[in-house]
Amino acid sequence: MMNQLRRISFILIVGFVSITSTVTARNSDAGASAAEMLRLGIGGRAPAMGDAYIAAARGSESLRYNPAGLGWTDHRTAEFSYNKLVEEVGLASINYAAPIAKNGGWSVGLKWINYGSIKRTTVADPTGFTSGSFTSSDLAFSAGYGHKFNDNFSAGATGRYFSSKLAEFRASSFTFDLGAQWKVTDQLTLASVIQNVGSELEFVSVGEKLPTLFKMGAAYTTLNDRLLVTADIEKVRDEEATMRFGSEYQINDPLTVRLGWNGQNQTEDGFFRKLTAGFGVKRDQIGLDYAYQPYGDLGSNHTIAVNYDFGKAHHSSIVKRPTPPPPPTIAPKTPKAIEKVEPVAAPVVESQPVVLEKREPEPVVVSPKVTVERVTTQPKQTYSEPKLAKAIEPEVKESDEERRYRKAAERMILRATEYYSNGEMDQAIIFYRAAISLGGKNIKARYNLATIYYRQYKYEKAKRYYREVTELDFRDVQAHLYLGLCYFNLGEMESARMSFERVLQIDPTNVDAKARLAQI
Repeated sequence: MMNQLRRISFILIVGFVSITSTVTARNSDAGASAAEMLRLGIGGRAPAMGDAYIAAARGSESLRYNPAGLGWTDHRTAEFSYNKLVEEVGLASINYAAPIAKNGGWSVGLKWINYGSIKRTTVADPTGFTSGSFTSSDLAFSAGYGHKFNDNFSAGATGRYFSSKLAEFRASSFTFDLGAQWKVTDQLTLASVIQNVGSELEFVSVGEKLPTLFKMGAAYTTLNDRLLVTADIEKVRDEEATMRFGSEYQINDPLTVRLGWNGQNQTEDGFFRKLTAGFGVKRDQIGLDYAYQPYGDLGSNHTIAVNYDFGKAHHSSIVKRPTPPPPPTIAPKTPKAIEKVEPVAAPVVESQPVVLEKREPEPVVVSPKVTVERVTTQPKQTYSEPKLAKAIEPEVKESDEERRYRKAAERMILRATEYYSNGEMDQAIIFYRAAISLGGKNIKARYNLATIYYRQYKYEKAKRYYREVTELDFRDVQAHLYLGLCYFNLGEMESARMSFERVLQIDPTNVDAKARLAQI
């Protein structure tokens, strides 16, 4: 409870500082802000979602929207985007992000805008016919760092050098951003950020304020993470607060569609005139994003972005580690009842390179007539074999209501495993979650749900359910083993070491745990 209060306090303090500075500036010296380029979005994902992105920001885009998103970085990413604004004006950006240590990430980026050729007018030549023309451009170089304090909270900061050129005149300034993200649940994330805090931009001897702003936002995922809904509220110095909304739906593996509403867009009044849209296509490690934004009488804004994921990256101490064992699998469509478990001989550890034993835990479904239990064959052990428990059998006398819930959970698990066997992972996840929501231990549902997430490389979610299994059944070797592998893949080596040591406490001959401990 205290940790939650600290997180909420941090977010509110950031907001209070920003609002206070904004109000003070308004009362002391109200005026328009310079360096509006700093407010323009980058990439193709966020602009298509109405720029409502501070709670969903991850990877290299975090440098622009919320540096706290860098705390979740687990692999290297790079992105280049080009935004065709109006007339001859074009905005381009390039960003790179990478993990650092085991709980943080860093990023660098360059953003520039070219305003094209502008006619030079004077008192003697008000039409600019004989005075020629000049060019104008802005450039910003940014570097940021985000730190994940635990599985639910991350904070970060960005430093930025901004330079503006107007004909033969130049001005520059240093700014910084501060941000935080809090995962309230697996589905809901809250965030806040203060941006563009810094010195004034001075042309000759005239100082111009930067567009200092404060944002609060939320992101919510549903439909098994296929649908993302976001919302931001933004308060800029000397301007009214504006709202932004965004959504993203993954139709299938490569294709994602996006829709948003940006209250900042300078268009005529009307809800539909502020709508944004776009799509993304991703194959393997490379992705392409497109975003459309309306600008009223000035025309439309089109953004194209190309991004590349370099794959999972580990810090220097584990770069040379071999590929982890294959993910666990789930039982065949028609599982057989288990009457007796015959221990098998311990597998032999080969010489270098280490080849890890393939262990495939099998969840068990409950047939209408036969109750079964998921059992993993294990090497010979020095302790007596525990007795097998019947599938979802209550330990004490149950009421009629408890019996109904138990039978409903059995049906849910049965349907979930059938869906899995048919390759319908989304439906399987829905029914396993439904079984868990009915209460009770439901160890098999938790284990199987973790197994699906592990096979999908969603290690954070797999970790949660494997951990719940170990809390309900401390002697479950496979749950401890794959919990350790989740920690290993997430770079949380101390937690991985503890999980593998627990495996050896239960099964001293476990080859996989020994091999992993040797690598940590």
